[in-house]
Amino acid sequence: MKKIVPDPPRLAPFISIRPTLTREEAMSAAVEVATAISDVLDIYFKTKPGETQDRLFTASDYLGQLACALLEHKPQVQP
Repeated sequence: MKKIVPDPPRLAPFISIRPTLTREEAMSAAVEVATAISDVLDIYFKTKPGETQDRLFTASDYLGQLACALLEHKPQVQP
């Protein structure tokens, strides 16, 4: 049976966001990651097709997943 809903993006197992990260810190980090994505894609489009371009695309995918996780981050409630 086919799945109707795709799996949500998953971060690589070596990337984690600490639960104590504040919402403001997460948003600030997301902006930095978005800038990095833009920089990587600028290089991607200037690179000839091949293995290097594939790696740049993969890097932008990982960064995109990290940006999504940062944007969806909900700080841990502290007593």
